[in-house]
Amino acid sequence: MLIRLLLKSSLACSLLASVFFSADMGAQTTTAEFVGLAAVTGSSFYGAGAGFLWRGDSRVSIEGRVALGDKENETGGRGELVLGYHLGPRDRDRLGSFVGGGLAVMSTGSVTEEYLLVVVGLEQSSRTGVGWFAETGVAGGLRFAAGYRVRF
Repeated sequence: MLIRLLLKSSLACSLLASVFFSADMGAQTTTAEFVGLAAVTGSSFYGAGAGFLWRGDSRVSIEGRVALGDKENETGGRGELVLGYHLGPRDRDRLGSFVGGGLAVMSTGSVTEEYLLVVVGLEQSSRTGVGWFAETGVAGGLRFAAGYRVRF
């Protein structure tokens, strides 16, 4: 069930990416990120993980991340897939802001929960080599994430 949902969402984001990025395939940016994540839903999740962010020369990006952590005294995992829109994509030396939406899946050994995800956030120097980011959103409850991105 979880794998099927992740495959469907990956396919959907791939199709969206091909539409949004078809005009600017020569100017791609791939970003690795290290993130701390807290989700306060009906059951809280606190964890750390890693992910990627892929963006062409446009304002649109695709981000995926996974985190392992604690969900109410039980080991759990969380995966997210987000289609983002960057409001200042070419600003090198200023804070950039972004909004996004997608899917989140939270799971322990016994329970899997799926959520629609909406985020808003800030990132440092969106077109330079490294920088921090912070975001908040809703995915079945409040959700916070902060981390560090390395662009290559």
